[in-house]
Amino acid sequence: MIHPAESRSRFHFDLELSPLILEGAPGSGTKISPFSVGAEIRAVVMFDHVGLSLGAGARYPTVTLDFESAQARLTRVPFDLSLRGGWRTGRVELSAEVGFGAAVMIIEGQSLTYTERSIRADLSVRIAAQVRLWVVPRLALYLSVLNSVSPAQTDLTVDRLGRVGSTPEWWIGSALGLAIRMK
Repeated sequence: MIHPAESRSRFHFDLELSPLILEGAPGSGTKISPFSVGAEIRAVVMFDHVGLSLGAGARYPTVTLDFESAQARLTRVPFDLSLRGGWRTGRVELSAEVGFGAAVMIIEGQSLTYTERSIRADLSVRIAAQVRLWVVPRLALYLSVLNSVSPAQTDLTVDRLGRVGSTPEWWIGSALGLAIRMK
């Protein structure tokens, strides 16, 4: 049996489905570090050991940022485009990615006499590492470690209170999923 890692083709296209992503924002300046779960879909095009990865996801439940004078609910919908490098041997495949990300953030004020809602874009640098285990020629299980760093945080301001905090600078997480070799 020939595994995808041993295929003679230099080009391949994979579809990755992550029904479980755990993500948190350590050091976010809040009383409790925000934590959420989510899902993601990713298309990967590889030529030999180098390729591109395009991903889109959603995080739920919304994260609550708990500052001293107010709370904010944050919903993130991330997208990214990354350069991927990979190495395969037998049934095991290792890869690493670096790229650019953007997340649509829906921010809602909480614990206020009136709530404010805004939609913002969060630009970031994305770094990820992944290990795959090919269980059959076209299907692999994988585990990824994800990291997004936003060089410019968004200040969260409230009328009459001023600046109460900012969006997290750093998100770290892990993803568990399936990779399907399409070609």
